[in-house]
Amino acid sequence: MANLDRVALRYAKAAFDFLADAKKAAGVASEIAAFSEAIEKNSELRGALENEAFSVDDRCAVVKDIAEKMGLSQDATRILGVLAENRRVTRAGSVAVRLNQLALAAADVAALDVESSEELPAADRKKIEEQFSKLLGKKVEAHYSIQSQLLGGLRVTAAGRTYDGTLSGWLEKMEEKIMGGHL
Repeated sequence: MANLDRVALRYAKAAFDFLADAKKAAGVASEIAAFSEAIEKNSELRGALENEAFSVDDRCAVVKDIAEKMGLSQDATRILGVLAENRRVTRAGSVAVRLNQLALAAADVAALDVESSEELPAADRKKIEEQFSKLLGKKVEAHYSIQSQLLGGLRVTAAGRTYDGTLSGWLEKMEEKIMGGHL
């Protein structure tokens, strides 16, 4: 995942204020994420966008051309243009993540990051989302990822808190108790 830094948050807040609509912001965030994924996959393109030998105008033209070819909205293209003008276009992925978080928060929806060691069946996903919806008192939108280093169980991050139900998490807690003399 892209580095979620303060710079990305500043641009995301500015974009959110510009868009002035949570639903619209969520759509633009997905467009910016698609753009970011496209430049991440093409090392030559990424190199050109990062290379100081190319002028800001050249980079902006490249970004605009790619956005047009991808069929991105005017709003997404404009935001990407601002990122290109300020030499931040390679942070588009982080901006998209932050913009989506702002859109979810404005819509009173909590984002869940669910990590598991293997693919979860739809019934289990539904159960997780229902439980966290009750716990947080709001709708949830879950993002699932497979982390092969987990030995089993789930790790869920929601509302700035991590709920670690993995075997490795349990073993870490047990080690802390033993080292602290609490066993």
